[in-house]
Order: sequence, then C-alpha cells, then structure tokens
Amino acid sequence: NSRLQQKPVSLEESSSTQKSMILPFHAYAPSRTVVGEVVYVNYGGEEDYRMLAEIGVNVTGAIVIARYGDLYRGTVVKTTAKHG
Repeated sequence: NSRLQQKPVSLEESSSTQKSMILPFHAYAPSRTVVGEVVYVNYGGEEDYRMLAEIGVNVTGAIVIARYGDLYRGTVVKTTAKHG
C-alpha cells in the first residue's frame, strides 16, 4: 500500500510562490485518510483506462493521479468511479 501525504503549506512564509499558491482540493469531497496503490492515469479519460487495462494495470481500489487540462474535472471523477 502507498500513502500520499503532503506537508501543509504555511502562508506565513515569505516565499511569494507559496503566497500565490492555490492548494489542491476537490470541492464537496469529505476529508479522509486513504491508503492504496497509486496509479497515474494520464488525463483520466476512457482511452487512458483502456490503455491501462491493455497492459494489465488494475485500477480497482487504487488512488489515481490524473493530469489536469484535457477533460473537465467532473468527467475525470465520473470516469474514475466507473473504473473502480
């Protein structure tokens, strides 16, 4: 099992990069601790999941990491849920 944790960013620090940083989140998602295999799914579209299945990657129960930009984020969530 993998754990993905990120050190909290202090907005008090002097770095201008950190002051302008938008912290990642998904609105309306509950706070939870999750444990599982981590799988990179490119943009998280149907074609990406099809390619992963063809090479034998099982995403059921996995924590997936998807690139942002090609698909609407709601579509990525829906497609990911469909694939387990």
